[in-house]
Amino acid sequence: SPLLERFDSSNVADGQGLVARDETTSHETDEGWLTAYVRQFAQPQPCEGNAEAIGELAIELSERGVALYVVAMPLSKEMTALHPEGRAGHLALVEVYEKSIAGTDAVFIDLTDALDPDEFWGLVHASDSGRRRLTTLLSNALKVP
Repeated sequence: SPLLERFDSSNVADGQGLVARDETTSHETDEGWLTAYVRQFAQPQPCEGNAEAIGELAIELSERGVALYVVAMPLSKEMTALHPEGRAGHLALVEVYEKSIAGTDAVFIDLTDALDPDEFWGLVHASDSGRRRLTTLLSNALKVP
């Protein structure tokens, strides 16, 4: 399989390995990989607890005068559709994260829909053009006024 040929366990310490980035082929089109990946969404873990923790961190960092930026990174429409409540459920969750930092000095940057479909390499990774666009968007958002 092309996926196994590109597997390189020397790239990470835990021995799980990384697949080399090759924009001409996508491991996310490998049916076995995709099936295993989607299976994790059959029993999703609630994310609201994570939002609560970020909110608590935002309060503490604001009190200390430390800047915090919370970024909702872009995901393909196919990926967000895997949320148990569909894309609408994912977008509602992004809103929960944004609300979790309300009233603090933290800044929320929503890049959920920042990339066009052709700027993804598979379901979640940005292609070269997508990475360039993200770099520009983030650098502009992080500039101190």
